[in-house]
Amino acid sequence: MSRGASLSSCNSWVHRSCNSCHGGSRVSGSPPICDCGDIAVVRTARTTKNLGKQFWGCANFKRCGEDVLGCNFFKWCYEEGADERDAIIARQRQKIAYIENALTVWRKRMQLSLAVIGVLIVMIVVSFMGCNCR
Repeated sequence: MSRGASLSSCNSWVHRSCNSCHGGSRVSGSPPICDCGDIAVVRTARTTKNLGKQFWGCANFKRCGEDVLGCNFFKWCYEEGADERDAIIARQRQKIAYIENALTVWRKRMQLSLAVIGVLIVMIVVSFMGCNCR
């Protein structure tokens, strides 16, 4: 996420400490460590597209009245088991892509086989017609 697009002011996001968000159902597990080496904090998106959606962010990002920008760490907060679910979905998408690719290859081979069979049939018909004409 770029700093300028939806992060124009420090008032565009609500900042809360990690302990205050663990009681909710959307955030679980231990908080991640941002690229600064600090514990990430939960923030709430204020953009139209993601209004109210919680995410982990750098604790040092865009402090009001300070020149500190932090490391721009970002990770959406998910419900219990979301990381495992996302990994399963990614594996399933890979399998689907593999099967779709295999199907495309099979179709091309089938078309080639049908073309070869067609040519052989034409050659057989022509050779029989050539034999019957004598």
